Amino acid sequence: MLRGKVQKLIEQSQDAEEAAKLICIMLDESLDLSANGWFDEDPELEALFGDAEREIDYVQLSDKIDRLLAATSTSD
Repeated sequence: MLRGKVQKLIEQSQDAEEAAKLICIMLDESLDLSANGWFDEDPELEALFGDAEREIDYVQLSDKIDRLLAATSTSD
C-alpha cells in the first residue's frame, strides 16, 4: 500500500528533508514521475534523476528506501 510506505519512510527518516527526498525517489520508481516532468522545478532531484555522476547517490538512496521499508515491515 502506497500510503503505508510513505508513512513508514517518514517515521524512519532522520528529518523531513530526507523523508521528502526518499518519498520522491520511491514515487519515481513506482510511477516514473521524473520522465513526465514532475521534478523539473527541483534542481536537486532533477540532478539526481538525470545526472550520471549522481547515479550512485540515487542507488544508495533507493537501497536505503528498501532497508527502511524492510525493517519496518518486520517490526509491524
